[in-house]
Amino acid sequence: MPGWILVATGLVVALAAAMVLSRLSGWFLPWLKGTLGLLVVLAGLFVMAVGWSTLQWQGVSPDRPLYRLSIESEGDQAWRVELRSEERLLRNQVVRGDLLEITGRLLVLDTPLGGTGPSQLYRTDSVRGHDSTARSLVEFRAEKPSRGRDWIDIWQWDRLLPLPLIRAELLYPLWVPIVEGAVFEVVLQGNQIVPVPANSAAEEALARRQ
Repeated sequence: MPGWILVATGLVVALAAAMVLSRLSGWFLPWLKGTLGLLVVLAGLFVMAVGWSTLQWQGVSPDRPLYRLSIESEGDQAWRVELRSEERLLRNQVVRGDLLEITGRLLVLDTPLGGTGPSQLYRTDSVRGHDSTARSLVEFRAEKPSRGRDWIDIWQWDRLLPLPLIRAELLYPLWVPIVEGAVFEVVLQGNQIVPVPANSAAEEALARRQ
């Protein structure tokens, strides 16, 4: 996983630089070495922060979906929405309404270890239900998607001030009418998360969206 690799790399760099700093003596040359060593420590800590942030993200593979989305009724306009990747359960929550919105973010990560090229990482931000009779879909889409409040949010840092190794990209949210028993395979297409129907109920939901 790219996140663990970056955390380990940053830790090794920071510890190595700290050991060099602890053995210095004298004045100018040690000062120069110390300054460079401090910069290396900071660089190592930055790489660790990047790695730690990406641990909550999942890798994107072009030959498999991001996750499977399933919808089950909980009664009285309440619906249990489950998002499950091949590795783990991502979300399991109850929403209300007849229209489902899922927002997510994408990171393109150039690892310093080379060889594998850029890695794409995806993270689901929010799963929300809406009442489509209250407002139009255009009005819903005009809302600013909610963002996570992580202490270390590399995606948000890169949006504010471009960082090395990282490229944060916006994704259009997924919108789909809620239908009992619908199951979708959700894939990434360009800068959009797209639902692909996996059963007849999902096909019915997409037909309602037309």
